[in-house]
Amino acid sequence: MNEAVKTEVLAELDALRRASGVAAGHADLVREYSADGSECRIVFADLADGEVVELVRGEREVVTFTRPYIFEPDN
Repeated sequence: MNEAVKTEVLAELDALRRASGVAAGHADLVREYSADGSECRIVFADLADGEVVELVRGEREVVTFTRPYIFEPDN
């Protein structure tokens, strides 16, 4: 697969992920919720390397303080 085709395929996958969930309104982040609303996952995020830690911190706050989701911490 040449580089142009690879770039096009990745752009299409990104578009599908963006369309599959709900925009969070910040950090070009898209979340997907289970049908009953008990689960939430990030399906797309367009972040610079330095933004990842802050995004994870913010998402943990959402889980801890505003939503009744079960949080699966990393090991």
